[in-house]
Formats: sequence, C-alpha cells, structure tokens
Amino acid sequence: VLCMAAGFAEDIPPRQFAQFAAAVVLVMFLALLGTIATVIISWAMRRLRPRKPVSVYICQHHASSSAAARLVKTHMCDMSTITGTVHVHADELLPLVQCVHRIKEDTVNFVVLGTQHLWMRTQCLVEITAAFSCRTTLAVVQVRLPGFVPLHDVEIDSFDGPSTEADVLTQFGLDTDAVKETMRWAKDWNSLDMPQEVTN
Repeated sequence: VLCMAAGFAEDIPPRQFAQFAAAVVLVMFLALLGTIATVIISWAMRRLRPRKPVSVYICQHHASSSAAARLVKTHMCDMSTITGTVHVHADELLPLVQCVHRIKEDTVNFVVLGTQHLWMRTQCLVEITAAFSCRTTLAVVQVRLPGFVPLHDVEIDSFDGPSTEADVLTQFGLDTDAVKETMRWAKDWNSLDMPQEVTN
C-alpha cells in the first residue's frame, strides 16, 4: 500500500508522508491484533462453556420401538465420541416437563426413532416440538425403523392431534398448528434406515 501511495506522493513533504505511513502501519497492526483477540476469545468461550450432560436424547414411541431404543442406546454408549449420557425415557420415566427442559437445555443430539405411530403419541409430539423450538442449537437425526411411513403434506394438513390427552398439548402452549409446523420441519430431517435384519 505504501509503495503504491509513494507513486502519487511526489509533492508531499517527506515528514507528512512518514506520518501517513506510520498511521497506515498502526491501523494494520491494530486490525491484526483485533483479529487475533477475536479468535482467542471465541476459542476460550467454546472451551469454558459448560458441556451439556446429555449427548443423545432418544425420542421413541414406547409400544413400537422399545427394543430398538435399547439397541441404539447400547451402540451409542460404546462410541468413544459420546462423552455424556444417552437418554431413553423408559430408564428414568421423568415427568414430561423435565423431559422438555432436558431437551432444550441439556441435550446435544436428538435422535428420533421413526415408527408408524410416532406422531400419535402425546409424549413424542411434545418432545419433538421442544426440539423444533431449539433447532438451531440441536442436532437432529431420524432412524427409520421397518414399517415407517414418511410424512406427506396431505397427512400434515389433516392432522388434528391425538384423540386423547389434548389437554397435555395445551399445558405446553401447543395447538395443532404448532404441531403441523413441527411436522413440516420433520420432513427435512437427516435420516437413516435401520436394517431389517437388526430388528428381527
């Protein structure tokens, strides 16, 4: 920059040009220091941020995927990259309010076991909607079990909620429109299929 400026500085006194050059160098040096400081602070904040205790929260329809949930949990507990706990609801039977808090505040990865009747269980609706509310900070993946039927727009538009426990949805400030929005989001989940041989 200084070399380029020197070509147009024939009529500028040497003292003024030296001051200009010193100012340019100072600004560039301060910008470099600012960049380095930003990188260091970002790294320190990531290191010092409390680690969430739940590495994986498994959302499942108990009647149709309990064995699969156990299998997935066993496999994940053996993975070296899983440093926290793997939550399966049947292990602790927490109240739904605590489950929602755990998903929003304590969970890194949210795994949904996709089964035919997943969206007909109130617990699953509330858990998945909680995950939807913090989708920017929560990694979500769906494991599709045999018999899983993907969501379609017609099914979503006609959805009117589970036939029982509608008051539970109301308790969490949910209505059918909120659930439908969550279901549309679910269509774009990253998904993988569980082999038929594993579930036999």
